[in-house]
Order: sequence, then structure tokens, then C-alpha cells
Amino acid sequence: MIRLVTRGRFTHAYVKALLGAPEDREPAVRKVIEAAGGKVISFYMTTGDTDFLLISETNEAEAVIAAHDVGFTAVFGENPLQGSDNAPHGFNLAV
Repeated sequence: MIRLVTRGRFTHAYVKALLGAPEDREPAVRKVIEAAGGKVISFYMTTGDTDFLLISETNEAEAVIAAHDVGFTAVFGENPLQGSDNAPHGFNLAV
């Protein structure tokens, strides 16, 4: 199995909404990853340069990576991830 480490940053608008109505997003993230054929190992909210850390496993890394963009938009109501020069949509992936 391939282990993926995904780090991401949320937009300011998403953080503001999350603080106004906190909820556990791990079950929804798990559903997205599992629908793409993966398995969530761990999901953490973090501080510092990134806002979350997701560790997942899969046999098909491409399917799980593709599910991040579409699936996270569904989970968070919009694509809450900030893009950067090095990581489109706020993702940093280590395979």
C-alpha cells in the first residue's frame, strides 16, 4: 500500500465559519478517502504553516489525490484550501 501524507491550509473564510460553528470533519474526510478506495490512518487539525494533516493509505494514489479536490469541496461546502506556488489548492503531498 502507498501511504500519503497530505497537509493543507484553509481559507480565512472557512476558518471563520469553522470557529463560528465547530464540528468534527474527520468522518466526512474519511468518507471522501474511502470512496476513492483509500483508508484514513490519521486526521489532525494543526497549527503553524498548515491547518490539517491527513495520513491515508491506498493502492491507487492517483484516485485519492484526485478525490481531494472534488471531495473536499463537497465536505467543506466550498474548496476551503488555499493555493500556493508549490502546491495547487493548498496541498503538499508526500508519497
